[in-house]
Amino acid sequence: MRSINYWSLLVIFSLGLAGCNVTFPQVDSAISAVRSQLAKQSELPRSPEIRWSASFKGEGRLMRAFTENGLTLFVSEEEDAIAFDGWVVRSLGGFGDSSILSIIDTGNARRYKSGAAYEASHPTQCGNWTNSSNEGGNVVWRQVCNRTHEPNSITLNQQGLIVAIDQVVDSDGNRLSLRKL
Repeated sequence: MRSINYWSLLVIFSLGLAGCNVTFPQVDSAISAVRSQLAKQSELPRSPEIRWSASFKGEGRLMRAFTENGLTLFVSEEEDAIAFDGWVVRSLGGFGDSSILSIIDTGNARRYKSGAAYEASHPTQCGNWTNSSNEGGNVVWRQVCNRTHEPNSITLNQQGLIVAIDQVVDSDGNRLSLRKL
């Protein structure tokens, strides 16, 4: 089994947020932690078992989840990476694409960034998250955005743990789907 190195994660965060005029303290802390660990060792310690599946643009991956300074990082053996802040997927790298996708919120306005370029069109307007229960007793949080056909969603099981995340992550409306195995 191949380990993911801290350098890969640092590059994803650095490229994903470069030039951003909005700061995320959790991401800044995660970058500091990664730099600190780079000085100590070259690879992540043995990671937890594969517990998630991810799908984006027809590419599927098995993912491991790490928690670092308020962010959940999902990492595959193929070196794909996803940063999730508990409500919104903030960055995505890999899945057969060389650019890093970033999602940046300012108030209700959501902007999508690919590599160094922001989307060319108007920002997406997203509403507040609302919740409801489904027939299985799970709670589903939904967020409606004006430029997407289906709402973003986060599903919690009966214990209150996230078991599914489905969100638009780019200006073309492509969705990322994460499922707990």
